[in-house]
Amino acid sequence: MKKFLLILIAFGLHAGTFDMVNFDPRVLAMGGVSVFNVYSGGGIITNPANAGYFKGKEFTAMFGKLSDFPVYNGLINYDVEDNGVAAGGLYWQYSGYRLYDNEYNWSENMIGYAIGKKFSWHLSLGMGIKILSVGSNFGKGKAFGGSIDVGATGDVLGSFFWGVSLKNLYSRLKWDTGRKEKLPMELNLGFGFLNLWDRFSAGLELKTKNGIESVGFGTEFWVVKGWFAIRGGAIQKIVEPSRTIPTAGFTVSVPSGKNVISINYGSSFDQQIIGFTHRLSLNIYRY
Repeated sequence: MKKFLLILIAFGLHAGTFDMVNFDPRVLAMGGVSVFNVYSGGGIITNPANAGYFKGKEFTAMFGKLSDFPVYNGLINYDVEDNGVAAGGLYWQYSGYRLYDNEYNWSENMIGYAIGKKFSWHLSLGMGIKILSVGSNFGKGKAFGGSIDVGATGDVLGSFFWGVSLKNLYSRLKWDTGRKEKLPMELNLGFGFLNLWDRFSAGLELKTKNGIESVGFGTEFWVVKGWFAIRGGAIQKIVEPSRTIPTAGFTVSVPSGKNVISINYGSSFDQQIIGFTHRLSLNIYRY
């Protein structure tokens, strides 16, 4: 039961508050930094305005697991560049577990659509719509709801980027008990450099919800340009229990004509609560 309670503390799964982090392994490996990451399709999950900068088409499928607990994550994401109206991306995220011979089970499914538009003055604005369903055999039971996110992303000279997103600006969640509730708003702020010398990226991101929750820092370096990248970072949790979580990962890419096929791995080590988290994804990008 102790481990079960730790899971609830770590993920807030008993609340069903759309508090699902970005499951992209590239994001995890860089300390959770993604609010200004315009070059990764997964960046739209944190900030819909990132879609405005996106070029080409990208498909991502991810599987993740906590090594110490039977907690699983899943992500499917598809993004397309601006077709004259705006750029957009559709994604699905899953998180769930089954414990003690199914005595306790929980699942969250989130389907979202993000749309972003980049303007000539180095600014992109975006909005995201999310639908969430919660399934559980304990606590408040099952729920269904939705929320709206908004964001902005900008750049200076095409190298220095900043981003801000407000998640759950409007939200509603209804449980099968009849209870209705709003979801807490979450503000994400970040800035950093992307693709310096076509090899190096680094950034910082602040997450707030009823106060500062965490600060993330991450770096990326393409050891072999276009073929192999390494990433590292850390997440400093401000809320109790305060702790530092190191992160790391890599990407192996194989260019093929107009397509780039990549395998991405990301991991984190939360020594105090949940131990290792591992996430692996297949990514197909088309110019």
